[in-house]
Amino acid sequence: MTSISKGENIVNAFKVVIETYENVDKLMSYLKSQAVEKKEFICHTDKFLRWRTDNAPDGWLYTDFILVFQDMNDKKLRKRWRDGPLYVFNVDFMTGDKEPIVYIARYDYEKISEWKWDVISPADHGFFADPLIDSSGIMEYEYTNGGEEYVGKIKNKNNPKYKGLKSIQGIEVPLMDIDGQEKAYEIVFGGFKKLAEKGELRMQEQV
Repeated sequence: MTSISKGENIVNAFKVVIETYENVDKLMSYLKSQAVEKKEFICHTDKFLRWRTDNAPDGWLYTDFILVFQDMNDKKLRKRWRDGPLYVFNVDFMTGDKEPIVYIARYDYEKISEWKWDVISPADHGFFADPLIDSSGIMEYEYTNGGEEYVGKIKNKNNPKYKGLKSIQGIEVPLMDIDGQEKAYEIVFGGFKKLAEKGELRMQEQV
């Protein structure tokens, strides 16, 4: 039997990455189309948010993909925002676990009605990813249900970088569990609906 060369392994690895990107693109396109069709949530991200840099090899490859939504039932403000939380969908391939994770999260803010910020661009990736993945200790989190559900409050809600973020609540789902369009709608938008029903995390609660 002929052994596979290192070069062939590299080529095959890139093929897998491209195929994975194509599948993630189909998933995100489906979610955005369903937001338009069902009129339950509005998607604020024309393009998915991602981190990239030319200064480090790990910044040459997209490892997470973020879409941002709001509940159509929340009151519409003068700009694009609604007077309610943001709902974040994040596919993360660099979790440190054995499989990629989908974060389905609710972000509550102070005085979103006063935001002058109007257009979310791919460069705003860190605004949503940093508190959620929390590699820099921005949040105080508590995990429940075997680590799949989380609630957390920001340590400094006056930090202007995060525009008055107060708290995040959400669930973690293995990407491989989303194995069809009906499942995707149920898990992602169903998750947003459950988070909407829970209401805002009270800041006096122990988290």
